[in-house]
Amino acid sequence: MKNYTLIILFLFFASGICLSTTNFVFIHHSVGENWLEQGELRTQLTGSGFNVHDITYGDSVPGIPVPGMQPNGDFTDVKDWYFWFHNFLDGVLEWECSSGEHNQIVMFKSCFPNSGIAEDGVAPGNPTNDNRTIWNYKAAYCSLTNIFAQHGNVLFIVVTAPPMRPGDGYRPDDGARARIFNNWLKKDFVDSYIDSTGLRNVVVFDLFDMLATAPTKPRGANALSPIYRTRDSHPNVKGSRLLTGAFMPYFRNAVDFWISGVNETSAPLKSVKVKMKISGKMLKLKANVDSFPIPPVSADIIINTNIVQHFNNFISHGKAYISKAVTAGGKKVMLKLINKREPVIILKLRDIDIPNGCLSFKIIIDNEKEYVIDILADTKGRFP
Repeated sequence: MKNYTLIILFLFFASGICLSTTNFVFIHHSVGENWLEQGELRTQLTGSGFNVHDITYGDSVPGIPVPGMQPNGDFTDVKDWYFWFHNFLDGVLEWECSSGEHNQIVMFKSCFPNSGIAEDGVAPGNPTNDNRTIWNYKAAYCSLTNIFAQHGNVLFIVVTAPPMRPGDGYRPDDGARARIFNNWLKKDFVDSYIDSTGLRNVVVFDLFDMLATAPTKPRGANALSPIYRTRDSHPNVKGSRLLTGAFMPYFRNAVDFWISGVNETSAPLKSVKVKMKISGKMLKLKANVDSFPIPPVSADIIINTNIVQHFNNFISHGKAYISKAVTAGGKKVMLKLINKREPVIILKLRDIDIPNGCLSFKIIIDNEKEYVIDILADTKGRFP
């Protein structure tokens, strides 16, 4: 894994952004807390060279007071972001930093009730209105563009609100509107910002999409996936660990894009299940992907920076495409791509050297589709 501290400091200097350290602040509530701690996000970010700070319940960030919004750490709804960035941004940038330093990366997330978007609303929307509508949400983020543009030396990471669990406020139409809004946010909003400002300091990590059931699911579409559920809409430990596995490669790419303009077109693997044995040099993986070329021609499996297996000569079996190979040690390996409503990847690797610690996993299909995940295996070799 890369240590980004030296890389970032060099690129900051080369780009005229002179910073002495790499500080990261995250505005969140309980889902974010679980992600940082149970999901090991704090550990992974710290190991990559970042000083991780966070703002949550009970925290009072200095700034221009807003009636009814104290302590402001208690308020992270979409309608609150207007005040966070117009009234409290200086305090956010200085939060928990040493004198003379500031947070160069600001990540912020609303909690799962904000995925209950009840109506489309009316254009142009109101950024501070209590009603959860698509147009009010759009207005909230559009109201921040000038602030973001005035701080090109800060990377702003928007994290979409988590999906909701059936029986805990979930309604199918609300979930569908949440996905529509999130798709607008990470595509239309970001593209428009880049086009109008020429800056690359705003990105969106789609947490909702990582944990939600598919929009094509006949029942329970856009709800918190059953494998990540607890008694309410808080994702379980597996969900939190999966988020870290998806976020870290996304974050590395976002930093590269912000500083140098290099932008990889990879997507995260979803619903990942991994089992591996370091001593046995074995790794098994099953995951969902958005799509893959049909028919596939070849695929490369990359762990960290090494191509550990190449597959070709796929054979069609109904909706499945299977490639088998034999390692130099005579062990059989296999990659199966299944073209279902939610496409599936099934992988079995043998005779591979598996380093200890977090693994950066990548699969490239036909040099066209690239899917990634950081594998944070537990003591039994399982992820998430």
